[in-house]
Order: sequence, then structure tokens, then C-alpha cells
Amino acid sequence: MIGLASVDITPDFITSLAGYNKNIPRESEGVHDRIFAKAVLIEKNNCTVVILSVPAVNIGISSVKIIRSEINLALNIPKQNILVHATHSHSCPRSEGRYKSFLEQRCIQCIKESFINRFHGKVAFGRTTVSECGKNRRRLLYGGLPVDPEVIVMKIEDDNDNLKAIIYNYACHCTVLGVDNKLISEDWVYFANNLIEQQKGSDVISVFIQGASGDINPGYSAGLSAIGAKIPTRNWNEAQRIGEKIANAVLTTIDGIVVEEIINLKSATHRFKLPARIDYPISLNEATEQLKQAEEKLEQYKKSGKKSEIKLDEAKTGVFFASLVKSGAEDFYSGKWGKYLWAEVQAIRINNNIIASLPGEVFCEDGMSLKKNSAAQHTMIAELSNTIEAEGYIPSASAYEEGDYEVYCSRYRQDAASILIKESLKNINNII
Repeated sequence: MIGLASVDITPDFITSLAGYNKNIPRESEGVHDRIFAKAVLIEKNNCTVVILSVPAVNIGISSVKIIRSEINLALNIPKQNILVHATHSHSCPRSEGRYKSFLEQRCIQCIKESFINRFHGKVAFGRTTVSECGKNRRRLLYGGLPVDPEVIVMKIEDDNDNLKAIIYNYACHCTVLGVDNKLISEDWVYFANNLIEQQKGSDVISVFIQGASGDINPGYSAGLSAIGAKIPTRNWNEAQRIGEKIANAVLTTIDGIVVEEIINLKSATHRFKLPARIDYPISLNEATEQLKQAEEKLEQYKKSGKKSEIKLDEAKTGVFFASLVKSGAEDFYSGKWGKYLWAEVQAIRINNNIIASLPGEVFCEDGMSLKKNSAAQHTMIAELSNTIEAEGYIPSASAYEEGDYEVYCSRYRQDAASILIKESLKNINNII
């Protein structure tokens, strides 16, 4: 039995949009496209699993607990069998205040509706690739590579061969639109879903699952983004180009996928400790001094009378990064981060295929490693899922020497990403 549901989670009140620099106010001024939580419920014999995909930057620990607990009470589905995933759009409402409780209740409603909507169904998985969509923002000088070009597709039909849903998995931040956008939107995912549903019919649900995209975005520097720099490619046309290119890849693949009965359905959840940082690149005094110098450099440029937007952005970016390092140093030396953070990984087996959850934002290199070493025929990665304690950036070990945005933000020890992938593979191997 398979159940599907889509529930509107667009607020009818003004709310703060998520992502980017909190120092730049960003309240919603309207709606470009309405946003929807989407649930896929599958049951076979004594096993029931739920995959909930939510257009949000992340879903915090308290919300995950509430959603799981309410569904457990209402439908008797084990909490650990419910995968709560955020697609990571930076143009969706921040999950806090009035919107937080609104979002939680709509997500609970969505899963309940998927249970009511159950039908006898079949599934199949396939894969394809795309290019010139996601780019490695840490490697823009090297062509924006490496990236994970793979798009994994899951097709759901009923017993009458009617297409019911398409679930697709790709690794790229939903952040074509920058800090200047104040309209609620799923970003490029809206255009992808819109084209898929136009081509396959409005009764078909298109569900996006975000892959390992910690270092992958549509092609711009994290620093320039954070200061709100004007980047010409960050516009609705580019969001449409990327979304429709990914959608067309899905559409050209889906018809060739032959569905089959679900013979094997399992879910395994594993919790473990991810080690927190044991050192920081510089002392707090050094970080304080670097921020002071960066601020002085910015002020000097402003007073110089020169008018290069590029040089001004460089100076602003210097202040941003220096502030980031100082904030990280304060947190580290205060002991705020502790010695470890509890992480959860989940593996859902559907025949010989796996949907694997990861907490936080994982680099594409580690995501590709997980897929390469998985024993499954196809392995979808759903990052930003099942938040307990572990969240935020979990960079690859090699990134720590290089530094930059994700590393300065990270609370984790250098080997945390490799531990995470190892534990996820162990969890997958328990059920595959």
C-alpha cells in the first residue's frame, strides 16, 4: 500500500524568510509560488515508512519530535520510521515563532492524509545525469567541479498503471534567488515540479529530495551571497533554467522505468556521537584583531571616494568572514560546542534500493562516496533530515586546511564527515 499527499504550507501572514545573513532583514512581501509539504507513505506486511519532504531551510529538533510523536500516536507508525526532510530553499519562511507551529500542524496533516489516501501501488527506480546546474562553490576557479551530476528517480504507479508520483533526488542548494528576493518560493524546485506536473498531469505529485549539497549551489561565492552582493545570474530566469533542465532529465528517464511490486520494505535508524571540534585555527585574540583590521579596511575604502563595487564587495566580504571566524572562536573557546553531538541516520529499503538520510549539510564528495560504497542498486541521499543534535555544515576532512565559509561555521572535528558516512553505510548494510 502506498499513500501520497500534498498540503499547502504557505503562510497567510508576514514572516521572516530563512537563510543568508540574519543581519540583513528579510520579511516576506508576497508569494511567487505556493509551497507544499509532501508525504510518501509505504506499508508492506508489518512495516510502514513515511518520507516527508518540506520546502524549508531545515526542520529543527523540536519540530521533528512533535511531528514524529503526533503521527506515532495517531497512526501507530514507529517514530524512527518517519523521515523528516528539508529541501533547503532559502526563500521559504524561517521555522520559528508563529510559523513554526503552523508548519508542524500542516506536516502532521500531510502525513495523516497520505495514510487516508492509500492505494495498491508499485515502484521503480532509475537514474540519469545533468550538467551546468549545481556548481561547487568552493571550486569556482576550477570550473565549479566536482559536483554530483546524478539525478535518481523513483516512480510510483497504481495497479491500473496510472502514474501517481515522481520522487527525484539531486544535490544543489535551492538558492538561485538571493537576499534581495522577498517573495516566498521553492526557488528552482518550483520550476522543476511545475514542469513535471504540467507534462504528467496535475494529479501526479512531484517530490524533490535534496542530495549531499553542502558545497554545491547554482554558482556563486558564499561570501558574496552573505553580504547581499548583486550577482547577475541570481534571478528568476536562471531558477527556471535550472529547474526545467533537471525536470527534463527526470521526464526523459521516467517513461523507461518499469515498475514492480514492493517485495522488500525495511527501515533502520541508527544514532551515534559525532565528535565536536578539538581545535580552532586561531585564538580569540587573533580573531578579534582580524575583525578589527577588516572593519578598518572597509571604512578606509568607503572614505577613499573610490567607486568600484567589486572592491567594496571584497572589503565587505572580508568583514563577514572575520566576523564568522570570531563568532566561531567565541563558541569554541567558551566550550559551548561540547565534546560531541548526537546524530541520526536512517535507511529505508524499497526492494534493492535505499533512501538514506543524513543530518546537516554534507559535501558532495562524501555523498558520492556513500552512494559508491552502498550495496543498493540505487541510493538516494536525503540530507538535512531527522535533526536531533547534529545539524549545520559537516565538511570533508580535506576542507579544514582550506578554511572558507563552511569550515568556519562547522562545529565538528575534522574526521566527522568520514565517521558519518561510515555509520550510514553500516546502517544501510544492516538491511540491504
